[in-house]
Amino acid sequence: VEKYIAHFHHEIGWDPAREVLLPSSFLSSGTWEQILDKTVNSLEEYSKGLLVDVREKVENWNDSLGDTHANDETLVEDLPGFLSDLRQQHSGIIIAICTSDNRRPTNACITNWKIGEHIDFSICGDEVPEGKPSAKPLLELCKQAKVTPEDCVVVGDTCADTGMGRNANAGMVVGVLTGTGTSDYLLDHGADIVIPSVEHLPRVLLASSSGMRKVRRNSSSELTALTWTSGSEESEQF
Repeated sequence: VEKYIAHFHHEIGWDPAREVLLPSSFLSSGTWEQILDKTVNSLEEYSKGLLVDVREKVENWNDSLGDTHANDETLVEDLPGFLSDLRQQHSGIIIAICTSDNRRPTNACITNWKIGEHIDFSICGDEVPEGKPSAKPLLELCKQAKVTPEDCVVVGDTCADTGMGRNANAGMVVGVLTGTGTSDYLLDHGADIVIPSVEHLPRVLLASSSGMRKVRRNSSSELTALTWTSGSEESEQF
């Protein structure tokens, strides 16, 4: 039994010793269909026929959970206020959600967090043929918003987020250390800069909109600084 459980944990990307999700795991960044397929395949493979109707049982279990994110806490104390301030600071900014979650739990989060009026567009994992890190979700959002990927700043805390930004050639890709990804891991998978939390995002946008351009990345064991230049050497440490 222990061997089976260890195999299952490995397949879904769970580290039981540290009780954390692995950065590249399906559980941390996959769509529900990807998580479902991985779970079902793992259970069927290791049970060797002892379990029957595995997919149906897993799907029924998921349906019984209801809106699993309906009561999730935000990572910003006043998220509606934070988004409102972004709009005031950056006239014409378009705010969009690109998530691997399905539409139902996404709408539950938007309602729970009271941010519906601040979101211009959103796209979910069950609405695109390929999920992140494919470029397709971002390209579809760009099509809806009538912008190019180069106009976009992608902000995310998994390698699926940063990988999507890189694959779509987004104007900037910002990794955030509030999820499963480490600084080095996010940088290796597409991030241009890594910040401790999304609350640091206004400083990044301010530097970007002031005419500075990114010229190199400096990494440390904890944070990453993006060095900017506008004629003279300047840097911003996050």
